[in-house]
Amino acid sequence: MSRLNDTIREQLENRIERGCQILIGDANGADRAVQQYFADRGYRNVTVFSADSCRNNIGGWPQRKVHRDRPRRDFAYYAAKDVAMAQAAKCGVMLWDGKSKGTFHPSAA
Repeated sequence: MSRLNDTIREQLENRIERGCQILIGDANGADRAVQQYFADRGYRNVTVFSADSCRNNIGGWPQRKVHRDRPRRDFAYYAAKDVAMAQAAKCGVMLWDGKSKGTFHPSAA
Protein backbone atom coordinates (compact mmCIF):
# COMPACT_ATOMS: atom_id res chain seq x y z
CA MET A 1 0.00 0.00 0.00
CA SER A 2 2.99 2.29 0.32
CA ARG A 3 3.06 2.44 -3.49
CA LEU A 4 -0.21 4.39 -3.46
CA ASN A 5 0.03 8.05 -2.57
CA ASP A 6 -2.52 9.94 -0.45
CA THR A 7 -4.45 11.24 -3.47
CA ILE A 8 -4.90 7.76 -4.91
CA ARG A 9 -5.91 6.27 -1.55
CA GLU A 10 -8.43 9.09 -1.10
CA GLN A 11 -9.96 8.35 -4.52
CA LEU A 12 -10.14 4.62 -3.77
CA GLU A 13 -11.77 5.30 -0.42
CA ASN A 14 -14.31 7.50 -2.17
CA ARG A 15 -15.20 4.60 -4.48
CA ILE A 16 -15.68 2.32 -1.48
CA GLU A 17 -17.93 4.85 0.29
CA ARG A 18 -20.06 5.17 -2.86
CA GLY A 19 -20.29 1.39 -3.28
CA CYS A 20 -18.85 1.49 -6.80
CA GLN A 21 -18.33 -1.67 -8.82
CA ILE A 22 -14.57 -1.88 -9.34
CA LEU A 23 -13.13 -3.43 -12.50
CA ILE A 24 -9.40 -3.97 -12.20
CA GLY A 25 -6.62 -5.71 -14.06
CA ASP A 26 -4.39 -8.50 -12.78
CA ALA A 27 -0.93 -7.02 -13.50
CA ASN A 28 1.86 -6.58 -11.00
CA GLY A 29 2.47 -2.99 -9.96
CA ALA A 30 -0.47 -0.59 -9.71
CA ASP A 31 -3.17 -3.25 -10.27
CA ARG A 32 -1.73 -5.37 -7.50
CA ALA A 33 -1.31 -2.38 -5.14
CA VAL A 34 -4.91 -1.27 -5.70
CA GLN A 35 -6.14 -4.85 -5.26
CA GLN A 36 -4.28 -4.96 -1.95
CA TYR A 37 -5.98 -1.73 -0.85
CA PHE A 38 -9.45 -3.13 -1.54
CA ALA A 39 -8.60 -6.50 0.03
CA ASP A 40 -7.26 -4.83 3.19
CA ARG A 41 -10.59 -3.05 3.55
CA GLY A 42 -12.62 -6.19 2.84
CA TYR A 43 -14.26 -4.55 -0.17
CA ARG A 44 -16.11 -7.18 -2.19
CA ASN A 45 -17.55 -5.21 -5.12
CA VAL A 46 -14.53 -5.96 -7.33
CA THR A 47 -14.08 -7.92 -10.57
CA VAL A 48 -10.61 -8.83 -11.82
CA PHE A 49 -9.99 -8.82 -15.57
CA SER A 50 -7.27 -11.11 -16.85
CA ALA A 51 -5.99 -12.94 -19.89
CA ASP A 52 -6.31 -16.73 -19.85
CA SER A 53 -4.55 -17.15 -16.51
CA CYS A 54 -4.95 -14.64 -13.71
CA ARG A 55 -1.67 -13.31 -12.33
CA ASN A 56 -3.10 -11.50 -9.30
CA ASN A 57 -6.43 -11.78 -7.52
CA ILE A 58 -5.57 -10.88 -3.94
CA GLY A 59 -9.16 -10.69 -2.70
CA GLY A 60 -10.42 -13.85 -4.37
CA TRP A 61 -12.97 -11.77 -6.31
CA PRO A 62 -14.90 -12.89 -9.38
CA GLN A 63 -12.78 -12.96 -12.53
CA ARG A 64 -13.51 -12.13 -16.12
CA LYS A 65 -11.10 -13.86 -18.43
CA VAL A 66 -10.55 -12.26 -21.82
CA HIS A 67 -9.38 -14.82 -24.34
CA ARG A 68 -7.22 -13.91 -27.29
CA ASP A 69 -6.38 -16.11 -30.22
CA ARG A 70 -2.70 -15.35 -29.77
CA PRO A 71 -0.21 -17.98 -28.76
CA ARG A 72 2.36 -15.38 -27.71
CA ARG A 73 1.95 -13.55 -24.45
CA ASP A 74 2.92 -10.21 -25.91
CA PHE A 75 1.60 -6.66 -25.51
CA ALA A 76 -1.55 -7.34 -27.57
CA TYR A 77 -2.29 -10.47 -25.54
CA TYR A 78 -2.46 -8.52 -22.27
CA ALA A 79 -3.89 -5.30 -23.79
CA ALA A 80 -7.04 -7.20 -24.82
CA LYS A 81 -8.17 -7.34 -21.20
CA ASP A 82 -7.62 -3.60 -20.81
CA VAL A 83 -9.82 -2.92 -23.84
CA ALA A 84 -12.55 -5.27 -22.53
CA MET A 85 -12.37 -3.62 -19.10
CA ALA A 86 -12.67 -0.12 -20.60
CA GLN A 87 -15.66 -1.21 -22.67
CA ALA A 88 -17.42 -2.67 -19.61
CA ALA A 89 -16.79 0.37 -17.39
CA LYS A 90 -19.08 3.36 -16.92
CA CYS A 91 -16.12 5.52 -15.96
CA GLY A 92 -12.46 4.92 -15.31
CA VAL A 93 -9.39 5.85 -13.36
CA MET A 94 -6.01 4.99 -14.80
CA LEU A 95 -2.73 5.18 -12.95
CA TRP A 96 0.31 5.79 -15.08
CA ASP A 97 3.94 5.87 -13.99
CA GLY A 98 5.00 7.82 -17.08
CA LYS A 99 6.82 4.77 -18.44
CA SER A 100 4.61 1.72 -18.92
CA LYS A 101 3.13 1.22 -22.37
CA GLY A 102 -0.24 -0.28 -21.44
CA THR A 103 -1.99 2.56 -19.62
CA PHE A 104 -0.97 5.21 -22.10
CA HIS A 105 -1.74 3.11 -25.16
CA PRO A 106 -4.73 4.45 -27.18
CA SER A 107 -6.49 1.05 -27.10
CA ALA A 108 -6.60 1.25 -23.29
CA ALA A 109 -8.56 4.52 -23.26
